[in-house]
Amino acid sequence: MRQQIFTALAILGAIFMQAIANAQSYTPITGQQGIAMFYADYFEGQTTAHGEVYRKTELTCSHGWLPKGTLVKVTRQDNGRSVTLRVNDKGDFQNGVIIMISYAAAAELDIINAGKARVTVEQTGYSDTNPVSAFRARSASSYASASYSSEFTAKGGAAPVAAAGYYGPSPSGAFGGYGLQLGAYSLYDNALRRQEGLLNQGVAGVLIRENMTAEGGRMYRVVIGSFASRTDAETYLRDYLKPNYIADGVVVQLK
Repeated sequence: MRQQIFTALAILGAIFMQAIANAQSYTPITGQQGIAMFYADYFEGQTTAHGEVYRKTELTCSHGWLPKGTLVKVTRQDNGRSVTLRVNDKGDFQNGVIIMISYAAAAELDIINAGKARVTVEQTGYSDTNPVSAFRARSASSYASASYSSEFTAKGGAAPVAAAGYYGPSPSGAFGGYGLQLGAYSLYDNALRRQEGLLNQGVAGVLIRENMTAEGGRMYRVVIGSFASRTDAETYLRDYLKPNYIADGVVVQLK
């Protein structure tokens, strides 16, 4: 009988200690300070530690211990800009990093170019859905059949996809002129995934440009093309791709 009592007390003690540990882990945070960084593009479409799919256009984040669904307000310390994010991933961070945020969130905080910034994180609530992002989903249904050249693989029609609120120059889907390089990959499959992701976001004229490297290898560059002038390409990047959290890139000449 005494042994049974001891066993029951041990079980109750273990449950109590676990409850304390959980309470410590999930203590609401009111002013956690540290560095925020954002996910690299290749995480797009991958499954998070909490079983959700990462989308760069969603206002989400990864935190070290806050549970899935927690809403946090992330404020950049040097300029006061803030954004509310939903935790849907868990990370083990180092070197002062306390939170990993989506590309859309990084755009809201204006840290795309810097890559990171010091922030304050405050827990504000809970939600089963992500906060509303400024990104507007677009249909990718009006694409023509694929076309090819010795240097480019073009997937997507020549006709640009109309975007609400944008009336500037758009890619033609043709070869030559100027383009926007959005990424470079040593593996073709990675470039293809990026291309398909852009097409699904409603971007037209997405090309894969294959080049030989100085070492004799191959490099696959994802490019949007083409534009009649460098100014047109810069306008499309500045007024369409960046504000809608689709991509950042550099202007290149497509010979």
